[in-house]
Amino acid sequence: MTAMSLMQTPFLKQLADEVSPLQERVIFHPLFAELYEGKLSLEQLRGYTVQA
Repeated sequence: MTAMSLMQTPFLKQLADEVSPLQERVIFHPLFAELYEGKLSLEQLRGYTVQA
């Protein structure tokens, strides 16, 4: 079974549609950018509440 045929499955397509925006919001969240660049430590990040 290929990835393309898997994406034709309604349940998996719906799941992918729901996960995609969430994934982008997490990856591109400014705090994660600062963490990645080393401007923010994990200890500092623990003090933040991330709004979904």
